[in-house]
Amino acid sequence: MLILLSFILGGCVTEAPTATPYSAYRIASPPELESMVISWLVAYQEIDPQTLLQIEIVSPQVLQEATEIQNVDLIITSYKPPEGWYATPLLTAEIVVIVNPRNELDTLLEADLALIFAGKIHSWADLGGRDEKIQPVIPLQGEASREKFQEVILGGSPFALTSLLAPTPAFVRQFVRENPGGIGFLLRGNLSEDVRRIALIADTSGAEDPGGQLRLDIHAIWNEEPLGDLHAFLLWLQGSYLQ
Repeated sequence: MLILLSFILGGCVTEAPTATPYSAYRIASPPELESMVISWLVAYQEIDPQTLLQIEIVSPQVLQEATEIQNVDLIITSYKPPEGWYATPLLTAEIVVIVNPRNELDTLLEADLALIFAGKIHSWADLGGRDEKIQPVIPLQGEASREKFQEVILGGSPFALTSLLAPTPAFVRQFVRENPGGIGFLLRGNLSEDVRRIALIADTSGAEDPGGQLRLDIHAIWNEEPLGDLHAFLLWLQGSYLQ
């Protein structure tokens, strides 16, 4: 009888539940893409909780030499990949110009914008606005948005030495929000309601947005095509989230 009871109890023992396996990946991006990429990772986490995607912020200078980056599984950047690397397009990001909410101007000529960032126009009163000293704020050297802005708006000429350097898009927004004379630029995905976007006019005819050239192509790159969970994440980005 005791033997029979032991057999019955032994048959009722349940095995400890097996932990759900997770896959973890590190994705590198520059500071100016941080907010955008984080929003993608958070959204994807909701549909695939078993794939853990973490962001690794890497300086633009290092990203331009992608082969030097270690301990990551994917790079999201606007810089061209090294020869022979895998690359897939994600989106085209617009660069927008922002001013303080108190700024009364709705538009700026491209030529005047160039003079502002070259340090040749010093007051908003010179453009029909308030009597406020203009203070440009620009991204750090190496950020792709800075290079594109310098190419398109300044024709390759240098920024004014009085320009304030901003380590992140959040810093650009904060400075412009807190300073009536502030003006800066950032990717549209980093825009917030506490600053005001100002429209650009190519010339006196009223054509907008300097020929549509203030844009960056964002893509995912790696030394080989991502497989498995990372491949699924990229397909989701391209096919659902960013459409």
